[in-house]
Amino acid sequence: MGRQRQQAPNGSPVHYERHRPEQTALYLLVPLTAQPELVTALLTLVQRVVTPRLLHPAVWDWLHPSRPGITLVDQRRNCNVKNVRMVSTMAALAACSFAQAATSRFDTGTEGWTAVGDFAAPVTWSATGGNPGGHVFIPDQVIGGVTYFDAPIDFRGDKSAAFGTNLTFDLMQVYPGGSNQFDDRDVVIEGGGLAIAYDTSPNPPNGAWASYAVPLSAGGWRLNSLSGAVATNQQILTVLSSVTLLRIRAEFQTGADTGRLDNVSLVPEPGSALLLAGGLAALLCLRRARRNER
Repeated sequence: MGRQRQQAPNGSPVHYERHRPEQTALYLLVPLTAQPELVTALLTLVQRVVTPRLLHPAVWDWLHPSRPGITLVDQRRNCNVKNVRMVSTMAALAACSFAQAATSRFDTGTEGWTAVGDFAAPVTWSATGGNPGGHVFIPDQVIGGVTYFDAPIDFRGDKSAAFGTNLTFDLMQVYPGGSNQFDDRDVVIEGGGLAIAYDTSPNPPNGAWASYAVPLSAGGWRLNSLSGAVATNQQILTVLSSVTLLRIRAEFQTGADTGRLDNVSLVPEPGSALLLAGGLAALLCLRRARRNER
């Protein structure tokens, strides 16, 4: 009797000669994790740039490097492939980082942004005049109060991964006659029972776009109002962990004016660090594979 052809679980034959698993990127990446010193270094990097807040506690507990390693067996080579947890960690953290990202480019509509304050009309979308492309604007009703752009649900919830990065956006104000500016809270974020406010001084120019990058860490944030106590990193992280409100000021002029907004971005940083770690892992894997082929 000849050697019986191996079959997959679904009954189909397995053709190893047509598909060599050692040629695939995943096969190259996983054996690398058998090197304890590299696993430790990469996981340490991930732990320093990504807090356990990104994952459910049970998931983080499973992925934590202090737990025993998991061993898988490659049946063709009859060899052990250890510590696949590192690959799972990088994939899970990258997915969490992506899930917490929020951006509005306003290329096709208002994207759920609304107006609060003394606005003469709801948030309106324009396909042109942005920085570049489309943008949204709010005309002032001039009855007192301050008008704000109110962020949609994509900017709410757990945004703790954005801590230490910047909230970025572009603003323009348009008004007739001379300047008669007033100061107020330019950015307001609420969450976790706290409210923090930021002054983006100077105000945007009349008829021209200005780009802002508001650091999501201690320094310029105040509790409740611009005259409140300086917010600590822990308080800012508490707010970002459960954002219920994010507003950007649309009114800066006493009198008739229109506030315009474009390119709002609240994007966590860990993604770039994970890409760097993944790239390093891939390069080292390829180097090791080539060494083994010699």
